Amino acid sequence: MARKIFSGTKTEEEPPDSDCRTLSFAHRIPAMAARTRAAFYLGPVVHELSMLPKLGATRIAALKASGVHSVEDLVRRAPLRWIDRTKLKRIGDLREGDDAVVRAQVVSGNLVPGRRPRLVVRVEDGTGSLELVFFHYAQSWARKLSRGTNWIVSGRVGFFRGPQIVHPELEEVDPGAPWTGEILPVYPVSERMHEARIEQRLLRNLVSAALGLGSLRLPERFPESLRNELGWLPELENLRRLHRPKSMDEVRDARRQLCMGEILPVAIRMARRRELMERRGRALTGGRETLERLRKTLPFSLTGGQENALSEILSSLEAKRQSHTLLQGDVGSGKTAVAFLACGAAAGAGVQCAFMAPTELLVWQHFRKLEPKFREAGIRAELLCGSTPGSKRTEILRGLASGEIRILFGTHALLSADVAFADLGFCVIDEQHRFGVGQRAALLAKGKDPDLLALSATPIPRSLTMTLYGDLRAVVVSEKPQGRKPIRTRVVPEEKRAGLLEWLDGEFAKGNRAYWVVPRIDDDETSELRSLEALEREIRRARPSWKIAVANGRMPEEEKKRSLDGFAAGEFSLLLATTVIEVGVDVPEAGVMVIEGADRFGLAQLHQLRGRVGRGTRDSWCFLLLGESGRAAVDRLNGFASTEDGFAIAELDLEQRGAGNLEGLAQSGATKFVWIDFARDRDLVEQTVSYASAKLRNWDALPEDQREAFAKWFSEDLLEARGNQ
Repeated sequence: MARKIFSGTKTEEEPPDSDCRTLSFAHRIPAMAARTRAAFYLGPVVHELSMLPKLGATRIAALKASGVHSVEDLVRRAPLRWIDRTKLKRIGDLREGDDAVVRAQVVSGNLVPGRRPRLVVRVEDGTGSLELVFFHYAQSWARKLSRGTNWIVSGRVGFFRGPQIVHPELEEVDPGAPWTGEILPVYPVSERMHEARIEQRLLRNLVSAALGLGSLRLPERFPESLRNELGWLPELENLRRLHRPKSMDEVRDARRQLCMGEILPVAIRMARRRELMERRGRALTGGRETLERLRKTLPFSLTGGQENALSEILSSLEAKRQSHTLLQGDVGSGKTAVAFLACGAAAGAGVQCAFMAPTELLVWQHFRKLEPKFREAGIRAELLCGSTPGSKRTEILRGLASGEIRILFGTHALLSADVAFADLGFCVIDEQHRFGVGQRAALLAKGKDPDLLALSATPIPRSLTMTLYGDLRAVVVSEKPQGRKPIRTRVVPEEKRAGLLEWLDGEFAKGNRAYWVVPRIDDDETSELRSLEALEREIRRARPSWKIAVANGRMPEEEKKRSLDGFAAGEFSLLLATTVIEVGVDVPEAGVMVIEGADRFGLAQLHQLRGRVGRGTRDSWCFLLLGESGRAAVDRLNGFASTEDGFAIAELDLEQRGAGNLEGLAQSGATKFVWIDFARDRDLVEQTVSYASAKLRNWDALPEDQREAFAKWFSEDLLEARGNQ
């Protein structure tokens, strides 16, 4: 059956692990890891790019700058899509976003002069007309595309006063001649590659030349018994089918095998980590009385979603196994309150807690709000950061080692070698995607199999949760606190900026406060985007009466805190800031968020920034300012403006930008996936995760070569965790 279900290659960096000390999997795999590399790798045979035709020094440099360092890298470069040129379409039937292949005749052409001339050509096929636009090699194409000539035109259809294709692929044909096309891969082309004149036709020729090298070999990552069981072809054969396909069915089958091969090592590791946690840990009981004392310090009642999440976390803490939980929730859903009470329960159970956040500003705000409540309940909490004075640090370390300090808040400073807990039993990591594999492992290694609660300020799509965070049990805070008002979001073009300033005049007169977020601190002559410095000069000149505070990541911590405290206290009406205020800033009186250059941000980050408002009783607004953006950017922002559902936005961000570009994945040490499309391949992800779990459950019945391969993946996990420290 498996052969029918799956039809799968690659792994580099993997997601966080619970504890470096457990990675050998020694209780089930006797000394396999040391001998597995030789068993499945033929040894790296690297073919230089200079072996391929039409590649001089300039083009080789452009390829290397784009991540292609060898012939092997070139053949492993995933096509973006495929154009099926065996089937012609009619121009009259074209829709925006189509991969079109049409047969048409040139009816007109216009070479638009300028510093960078562009060519606009109109072609027709009897059902409609199509505009072809050339920015590169415009004069050369103008000579070829003479009126009356006939062409096969291929490319992605856009719309600008009608259908158009920018830089189509063209092949001249005789009128009435029969056409038998082929399926062509379309590869990613960087700006450096464009500059070196490496375009689609040349790339296809280079890949064909690479695949024709008799000495080309790719090391097999998967054992023969596993490939036979799943009906997989060798990786090189699947790559041949993708680069030179005979049919789209062949493309789908080859891609499916490569996708599953990319996910499987990660899924096996996640299943193995879950199994390890089942075998270790301790029950943290007796803390509910402390939790109830802390609950009374809160000025609000928990929502049903918070209560459900807290109940799940407490049950896992009290079970006699290690608990690693990923707490997800939309912006403003109250994840910090749940983590606060969970810390109290763990401290009441007799263990110490660590609460780590990525920035001093964020952890300081957590500490400022929560420490008085812990103190009221008789629990000593302290804050340790890089800026903590030496004498205070010495005092904290002494109290930590003696066990007097029950909860320690901090940044990466908690990972220092001299930070020693008496009995660390519970770790909270806020903004968990900002920490690398080794950093999380280093914190957990300071205790004896401590439980972990990782907070995700950005909802993570289910397909990513199952793979990158498959060793964590996902718990979701499913609702926002009552009384939160909706945030009205508007996309604002540059010409309406003056009107926005006038509107803010009225809001400030009513006592409202506003954030204005800018993506960059310094001026940059090469960019039209306003910097924080430029915006501050501009607003102070235009509105000298406004009370303005500034916050950015380069400011000294104390100065930054003064700006935020003054804004929270009402001393300032406008806070000009970078994304340092993205999380953790809670000023209920602020009802306006303005985001400069909004098209430069990912949707998930925009959602976090928007979540800084809508926290009080005021009507709340979010304005997305943009400059000379194309239609795609405007459509993307309009889609964002239409919903406040963070999970829907996370899925949309995944679809539009891909897993490799989502915030946090690069920092976390997560696998850089090449083949898998997490938005499109959800079913395959689920099937692969289930298959991996079944494999591990039946360990003793596995063929020897599979056990050795899995052991190698486990040992790679250890190497990566060490490398990220």
